[in-house]
Amino acid sequence: MSETEFNDHAERYLAARKSTKPGALAVAPRLTQAEIEAVRGCRTDLLSRWAKLNPGETLELPFVECDDAAAARDARDARR
Repeated sequence: MSETEFNDHAERYLAARKSTKPGALAVAPRLTQAEIEAVRGCRTDLLSRWAKLNPGETLELPFVECDDAAAARDARDARR
């Protein structure tokens, strides 16, 4: 899915959600291709870690920014 397709889909999704969930996020942030790839990379990493867990183990998710996401954000901010 291209950057444009991804962002258009996010906008349609949020518009539909807003109609059923008042107070939902009104506008989807436009993501760059680098940001989309960073999110996908973080997701891949988390799914890999989850798959390696033994039965009964838990996956702790610290809420820290992935290096790829931080780099993508910094690059976007530099363009502004």
